[in-house]
Amino acid sequence: MSISLFKKIYSDIAESFIGTDCFKYCGDQGFFVYPIDLGFTLLEKETYYHPMDSNGVPVKDYRSVGRQYNPTRIAAFGLANYNHWALAKSKPKEAKDEFLKMAYWFLNNEGARYEYRFDWNELKAPWISCMAQGEAASVLVRAYQLTNDMRFLEKARLALEPFLRSISLGGVQSQIDGEWLFLEEYPTLNPEHVLNGFLYALIGLIEYCEQVPSDEELIALRDLLAQSLVQNIDKWGAKNWSYYQIPADKKCINSCTPKYHNIQISQLTYVVSKLKLEGLTCVIERWSLGAESLSTRLYALFCKVEFRLKNRAQR
Repeated sequence: MSISLFKKIYSDIAESFIGTDCFKYCGDQGFFVYPIDLGFTLLEKETYYHPMDSNGVPVKDYRSVGRQYNPTRIAAFGLANYNHWALAKSKPKEAKDEFLKMAYWFLNNEGARYEYRFDWNELKAPWISCMAQGEAASVLVRAYQLTNDMRFLEKARLALEPFLRSISLGGVQSQIDGEWLFLEEYPTLNPEHVLNGFLYALIGLIEYCEQVPSDEELIALRDLLAQSLVQNIDKWGAKNWSYYQIPADKKCINSCTPKYHNIQISQLTYVVSKLKLEGLTCVIERWSLGAESLSTRLYALFCKVEFRLKNRAQR
């Protein structure tokens, strides 16, 4: 067992026994607060956002491909700082400036395809992710709110364009069971249907549609994706716990860690609050009960460790 895998399993065990409050739902607190609580990441910058480039933009050191820009890491740093600014009574200028620095990184990036410029498992560089495109839109619409600069809103619209195209045409659309529309975090030709990446994308789409209610094309897409989510949500969970992806092998399930389980509860809570989707509230309630249950967390831990040992991820 590699040191990296050992550390991940050790972290899984600790989280499962203790539980975690990370990635809780922020709720409607005004100032267009991002719905997922990322504040804890700013308390652990060395872990989540270092190193940084010469302009103060986070990069990531991968053992397999070296130092790279990861758009979701950049978006998370921006959104964490945005919430820190929005939720603090003093409205700290430094947090606002850090957020806008990340927003301008997305704005000034050529085009609006926030590419990963390295190979990753089946994906060949350059590739895009629905999660990165959706989180970029979440950053950009907040920058528009702060600055009134239409360029941010226009860029957000461009960032969402790949949601309208299939993977084979350079987008991130796939289908579940050949019928239900889905957006892929990892848009391979054999997609895994990763739930949290899809939900980050859906949040960005919902937020953009709130800003531009006249965009009939994206509103129609939002509603189709919401319907798909309702019809398929039970594929991502059992025994009061959620799965990271739809299992390809029901004998080896990629259960969420407690942190990822919290993410998906928070994401669903936001989506339900905005779209009033019947059928999801009971799922949120079940998964929330699971998060509080030691026996459920330990069952999920067993599944997760088994999956990690059988499926060694690229790092």
